[in-house]
Amino acid sequence: WYQRRVRAELDEEMEDWYLADECEAERVPHQDVSRCLKRQIEQGRVTPVCVGSGLVGVGVQECLQLIIDYLPSPLTAVSKLPSIMQDAVCGVVFKSSLDPNRGVVCQSRVYSGTLTPRSKLLNLRCNTVEQVSNLLRVDADKLVVQGECGPGGITVISGCKHLRTGDVFVAASLTKRVKDLNELVQSNNTLKLTMSYGNPLFFCNVEAPDALSNDRLEKVLTAMTFEDPTLTLKRSETGELVLGGTGQLHLSVVRDRIRDEHGLECKAYKFRVNYLETVSDEMEYLYSCDLGELRLTISPSQSGKEITVRGVSDRVREVVEPAIVSSLTIGPLIGFQLTHCQIVASFSLHPPTHSKFPSKEDKKQLTTMVKSGIKSLFSEHMSLITLCEPFAEVAIEGPQQHCSAIIADFSLRSSGCEHRVSFSEGGDWFTLTGEAPLSKLSDLGSSVRQISRGSAAVLRVEMVRYGSMEPGDARQVVQMFKDGVI
Repeated sequence: WYQRRVRAELDEEMEDWYLADECEAERVPHQDVSRCLKRQIEQGRVTPVCVGSGLVGVGVQECLQLIIDYLPSPLTAVSKLPSIMQDAVCGVVFKSSLDPNRGVVCQSRVYSGTLTPRSKLLNLRCNTVEQVSNLLRVDADKLVVQGECGPGGITVISGCKHLRTGDVFVAASLTKRVKDLNELVQSNNTLKLTMSYGNPLFFCNVEAPDALSNDRLEKVLTAMTFEDPTLTLKRSETGELVLGGTGQLHLSVVRDRIRDEHGLECKAYKFRVNYLETVSDEMEYLYSCDLGELRLTISPSQSGKEITVRGVSDRVREVVEPAIVSSLTIGPLIGFQLTHCQIVASFSLHPPTHSKFPSKEDKKQLTTMVKSGIKSLFSEHMSLITLCEPFAEVAIEGPQQHCSAIIADFSLRSSGCEHRVSFSEGGDWFTLTGEAPLSKLSDLGSSVRQISRGSAAVLRVEMVRYGSMEPGDARQVVQMFKDGVI
């Protein structure tokens, strides 16, 4: 094990020792290995994992010692912050939840400055300023009032309704520099202040056991979305609760928690993946109203959404760009987000003569103009809207005698994607890796176990990209959604 650790080639100094004399690798001084390991942890290339039990006190002391020996000091972290953030309050929320008595409570780590009750904080995610009601310290299963929290400290913030898991907050005095702050936080790879979460990959409809429990179920699920940022909750057009998560196991665990912790036997059905909508060819539309004309052009793009607004001032652009983004959140085909497209909006406005343009009323008209124009564009070119489906990278491992059968099963799911097979040195064990549409992998684990009689296993299913669907497959999925099958 020690030689494998040295052979990992994570650190140049450690690699030099090993290459100098491979047979003597186990004789590298422990303090030198520790120094290299600490350096790699600080650079984010190694993640330490401790195994133990807090309930019976096994491994607790060792875990605390590892934190002291290997993890970076908060004082070091402060020096790595951008200069404009070092003297002011700066911190990150690592868990938010709903408390029945205190409302939203946020477990947070303070990186710089001193946080006190009544402090005003700027949330860099939504650019809102809120005032802290109380600071609380976790003491076993109780929350104790805390006077202040300095660099490196962990505290529970109450009173900030908009703070969520992963949010970065700073002192409200830095409000005027919010744009610069967001750029600095995103580009600061040393501290990795921000947390990123992908879109939900699987959805399912959830239903309470009876009509009287519907409101209670919605409240329980809403509280869970506060705790888990990868969990989403919305209502469909028919009024059903739709729960989104990272996988079927994730949603099943949520269902079990509802049963075990809240005594609700909710039903979960219609599991489906998270499709995206896109355009197959360029489309154009000219929309006219009292405020002027809007020429919209949407064309395919390699990734994401690219929005270009022409013919307006910066003040007007601040109004129309969010309206465009909002219009693309719910696609025209079956309601999934529109992506992989480039949008160009060219305006020819006839603004009012008053000097306050755009006024509050003008902003409403501009928003309506954009949304109506995009809606008309989609209505005229509906045949050019198609679906993208998520693809996942899969790794399967098992005995060689079941290799052919498992490859055959995977080939039926992979929709023509390439796969690779490698064998162990003795040839008695194989590893299969490849891509396949996520929608065809829901029963992969059980199928692999059945084929191999429990001797093979799925090691990894990781979403890697979205790809365009064949027109026939896309039409079939759309029809299934309309018929309520999925």
